[in-house]
Amino acid sequence: MLHYGFYAVQWETHRWEDLVRQLMREERLREQPERMGLLTLVRKLKRKEKLPRAILVLNFDRAMYDAFWLNGGEGNTEQALQVVETIVKGLGRDIRFGRDWLQRHSPVILLVVGSLEHTAEGWWAGYQHPRTKGIQRLFRVEWLVPTPLEPKEVTEERLGCYALL
Repeated sequence: MLHYGFYAVQWETHRWEDLVRQLMREERLREQPERMGLLTLVRKLKRKEKLPRAILVLNFDRAMYDAFWLNGGEGNTEQALQVVETIVKGLGRDIRFGRDWLQRHSPVILLVVGSLEHTAEGWWAGYQHPRTKGIQRLFRVEWLVPTPLEPKEVTEERLGCYALL
């Protein structure tokens, strides 16, 4: 069973239903997670709206990939990654401010990304292009959560990272 907190897992985003089926089959979730964008989650925290018991955050990696390309992409990698960092750290600040509300509702939050890599710097999330399978490293997952991340088995086959909120 997945415990209350924030998880990041590498999975092909367009196949998220397979991830949910596997989590339900392995009895790691009690109920079907509600799909939600990260911006919607932050809005719910700011407005102190009721949160579901399980939340599946999809396409955040894609949104950050779009921000990367709209700000220069590979032609201006350093500046484009700086913009992504600013966005992610801003959302992380909002999540930290909503921490009390998260603790009251104690949801399981699953962030699904195309690439998840553990390095000496920390946990890096990236986008994996569906056709080319090329990976663009985009942001550190630590920028989103208020507590340190640790490796955690999300499914029997997948290792991800976990933070207690």
